[in-house]
Amino acid sequence: MGQRVSAEVVSVDTAAERIWLSLAATEHPELWTFLKALRAGDVPTGRVADIQNFGVFIALDEGPPHPAYPGVGFVTIPELSWKHFEEVTDVVRIGQRVRGEVLSFDTTNGEARLSLRALHPDPFQSDELATRAHPDPKGRDFP
Repeated sequence: MGQRVSAEVVSVDTAAERIWLSLAATEHPELWTFLKALRAGDVPTGRVADIQNFGVFIALDEGPPHPAYPGVGFVTIPELSWKHFEEVTDVVRIGQRVRGEVLSFDTTNGEARLSLRALHPDPFQSDELATRAHPDPKGRDFP
């Protein structure tokens, strides 16, 4: 408290009268410039750099390295595949080349949240599956 810092405004909540700042944005400007240029729906490529029990780090082909993590891209376990799997290595392996859809930019960790499964059709959105799973006698559509 009372210490002067250089930070970037990440978010403003006027209703709650709060401002979120990022010190990392000023400490690693090249990383933050790269991440801010990413848009939801972009599909960067890279290689699997590390596998943890909470997700997979992806070293993206474009952009700078992350100062603390093995990769700038991060995929949570549920975003790896639509199919059930026992082990993360059933889906990806370290060194494997992957493509992932950008979901968001994590301002806390300074990483791009990616989804590998978003690049494949959602099996739960199939019209045939939805009709069989939730038949409606009045013919109404259910999402």
